[in-house]
Amino acid sequence: MATIGGRILVAPTSKLITEIDDDDVQIVLEHNNFNQYDIGFMQSAPGGIAQTEAIRFVSNATDLQEGGTGGPYQYTVSRNIDNSGGGANSWAKDSAIVNFGHMQG
Repeated sequence: MATIGGRILVAPTSKLITEIDDDDVQIVLEHNNFNQYDIGFMQSAPGGIAQTEAIRFVSNATDLQEGGTGGPYQYTVSRNIDNSGGGANSWAKDSAIVNFGHMQG
């Protein structure tokens, strides 16, 4: 259900295991459901200030668990590919990211 002006997205998602700063190009996610050239999309409003960022995944996942059996997963990314004013954003731990699909490099 969506409210007036709302929307519903049905797509693979994950969340940040660690916070990221505006200059980070390595992100760590809970799930391994992004591939090289996928586009991730994030939105939030920390302190009531809306922010949005599109991220291109430059690498496939590296499993950080010893033995490589279940994550968390680290990815190399290209930040702020949507050029949404002022550069990349900082994101809190547990921020959600949705997979908008594959875009050939």
